[in-house]
Amino acid sequence: MFLVTGGSGYIGSHMMELLLGKGHEVVNFDLVHPQRNKIILPEASFLKTDITSYIGTRNSLKLLDGKKIDCVFHFAGLISVEESTRIPAEYFRVNAGGTLNLISCLREFTDCYKFIFSSTAAVYGNPVSHPILEFQKEKPINPYGHSKLLAEKIIQTLSEYKIKYAILRYFNASGCSSSGALGEHHQPETHIIPNILLQLIRGEQGAKFNVFGTDYKTPDGTCIRDYIHVEDLVEAHWKTYEYLSRELSWPITLNLGSGKGSSIKEVVKAVEEVTGKKISCENSERRQGDPDILLADISKAISNLSWSPKRSSLKNIIKTTYDYMRK
Repeated sequence: MFLVTGGSGYIGSHMMELLLGKGHEVVNFDLVHPQRNKIILPEASFLKTDITSYIGTRNSLKLLDGKKIDCVFHFAGLISVEESTRIPAEYFRVNAGGTLNLISCLREFTDCYKFIFSSTAAVYGNPVSHPILEFQKEKPINPYGHSKLLAEKIIQTLSEYKIKYAILRYFNASGCSSSGALGEHHQPETHIIPNILLQLIRGEQGAKFNVFGTDYKTPDGTCIRDYIHVEDLVEAHWKTYEYLSRELSWPITLNLGSGKGSSIKEVVKAVEEVTGKKISCENSERRQGDPDILLADISKAISNLSWSPKRSSLKNIIKTTYDYMRK
């Protein structure tokens, strides 16, 4: 049995789709019922759970009636850099405190399990070189990154309790499922590609896409990010589970991205090419806590997982998102 926290969210739901497609029993730990986010995966069990509550998390685990948990995929958390600068305490409460509660409760019900944590490239802050290698020193520059780094430290510290863990540092998760069943439903939507496409699909008169900052230290002045298709991302999670299942495997920290960077202006141009529609842009002030460049070195993931981001071309990411959103 696999336990997915945050299974009603964007990446968690894609993870559940993959696991169910492989014929596994899956339990979704989330506060939000999946149907609220238009996620229809009837084969998965749902347990309404607030991981920031020790008692609530413990009671949910008791409902599993002692079933063996093969692996926990921990996606539940808050994800907005901008929001974290406004309500930092909430990010520490959910991302770090929730992780501590989850691991503490799990220890009561199983002696040995695998734990795969959804972390972020935001732990690196403004890295000293590109692409970013996993051993580069972590220097987060926003509360989101700090809260995720603290969660990593909690997992590493508690690994003495027979947790076989992996920390996966995402770059920019993007795209929608090839099945057409799953997509992004953030409220509010903070990701660049769905935001641009929402504007095009709604046909809002006079609407302009905000480019936050044109004075970054990049060739065209807009920040550069590494976009990875969500299906490549969850496939890497499955490969990580297989890695941890090997007898001689060790805890591991991996970057997950495409290994290619695109500026905001390049993303806008690619959206225009895929959709055949012109996008009107408006330049705004840069947001607090946004680094100039975040680009992954994924060689460690490729070599350890026998994995590659084969779906993560920028145009494929945009096309799958556009196809889903038009429905």
